[in-house]
Amino acid sequence: MVNSGVSGSRSAAPLAAAWAVAQALGVDGYTALTARCVRATRALRDAVDGIEGLRVVGAPAGPLLAVTTDEDVAPSRRVDPHLWADAVRSRGWVLQPQPGLAQDDGTRLPHTTHLTVTPVTETRVDALVAALVEGADEVRGATRPDTSAVLGALTGLAGGSAPSSDDVWAALRAVLGAPEDGSAGSVVPSRMAPLMAIMESLPAAAAERLLVELLARVAEPVAEPVAGTADRPVDQPVGAARPR
Repeated sequence: MVNSGVSGSRSAAPLAAAWAVAQALGVDGYTALTARCVRATRALRDAVDGIEGLRVVGAPAGPLLAVTTDEDVAPSRRVDPHLWADAVRSRGWVLQPQPGLAQDDGTRLPHTTHLTVTPVTETRVDALVAALVEGADEVRGATRPDTSAVLGALTGLAGGSAPSSDDVWAALRAVLGAPEDGSAGSVVPSRMAPLMAIMESLPAAAAERLLVELLARVAEPVAEPVAGTADRPVDQPVGAARPR
């Protein structure tokens, strides 16, 4: 992670806060919080085990579940974890999609969605379970987004002449469905499944360039429209076409 400027610095305040929390909770307090995590994790594991088309990867020992498609059921009954995450997100819960990953020995880890459990989760576990079930019912049998139309353009980012920032963003818009003005607040996609599918399909260099461009657009300040000039139309945000 790159923090440019003073955001990369840390004062002693977080250290003092952590010490104060540790003193206030003590062993009993931390034990109680851990017990809440354990109960919530078990409840969520049981819930996922009961959802047709999904399965938990491995045997998690801590408060984190990685969920993927259960390929032992018929394709019409399978649930893609990234489509599932988007469906659950529309119900007010943010899950963490993870792309698949090829290992050095040739094996491939499946694409998954992660559920990170905290002590607070236990207080809302029933509502979360309901959203997980409803989200799975919504997307069961649906296949991953078709990204073939943009793969060719984005694959070109891995080599040859360097494309312009606007060329990269044009390809990203096709994936994310972002407005053409690239306005702040509209850059982050409402659905992550298409982006995850693209990330898995691209060469590593192209995937890195895509993420850099996306993060740049998210973080880039956008000023209010100003009077038009000869080289910048009135409706173009300041910095919208700045080379990177």
